[in-house]
Amino acid sequence: TIGLVRAERQRQAAEAAQRLAENRFQSARQFVEEVFDTVAPEFSGLVGATKAREALARTSVTFLESLASGSEKDESFQAELAKLYGQLALSLGNPYAPNSIGDYEAALRFANQSLQILQAIQSKQPNRPEALLALARAHDRVGSILLALARPQDALVHHRQNRDLLRQFLERRPDSSAAKEGLQIASFRIGHDLRAEGHT
Repeated sequence: TIGLVRAERQRQAAEAAQRLAENRFQSARQFVEEVFDTVAPEFSGLVGATKAREALARTSVTFLESLASGSEKDESFQAELAKLYGQLALSLGNPYAPNSIGDYEAALRFANQSLQILQAIQSKQPNRPEALLALARAHDRVGSILLALARPQDALVHHRQNRDLLRQFLERRPDSSAAKEGLQIASFRIGHDLRAEGHT
């Protein structure tokens, strides 16, 4: 009887943990959709919007850190968390957005966190096209921030990784127009890195 009671308690605890993970996952998804996909773009082009974006980014850090705790084994949640870190990185420092905060050191930190999560996911699913594409974009993001920090040699490593991953993706999804466009951009980025290094 005692064994049955313990087993039932363990089952209930497992179910509660699963519900908590699902709730946290939904919170993360809602955060992405409502804040970064809806609110942040409204700041673009507004005078004085940089301060508002900075406040949003700083608040987001606290939120992300609270979500990250205890979610290491939930792959779906980790993928969403990687997306959040990537969005936060671009809010802090996006070399291609004039309204970016311009804090590239902080942006690099969060871009690398996103990259590390996606590398772990892709290592478990090496042949999954979506994992390849997400990882390629993460390398592009890190490389672009590194170039903005005047580190073209390091940027080149990531932009080449982006290119190679996109080629692997296209082997599996040859009709992807987004990947084809990304490959063209990757070639441009690599050329830019080489010129910044002093190559002609």
